Amino acid sequence: MKTKKNSKVVSWGKKEIPENIRKLVLERIKIVSDDLIILVGSKECTREELMKSVEKGDEIGRRVIKAQMDYLRAMASGKLYQK
Repeated sequence: MKTKKNSKVVSWGKKEIPENIRKLVLERIKIVSDDLIILVGSKECTREELMKSVEKGDEIGRRVIKAQMDYLRAMASGKLYQK
């Protein structure tokens, strides 16, 4: 995956997550309620824990980024609105 020169990336297995994608997901997490608790796999995570995982690019962070991007792509393509 090509990214802009000097762009930071987070390793995602064999793929790398561009900095702008990571920032987008972080901004989406920031707008949810402070008392959010979400299950990722079998682990409960607070909003702050999710943000830290996305920033670090750990396994939970990669899952959150993938889920967010899958949702945004489905919304943009209209799949969420199809009956």
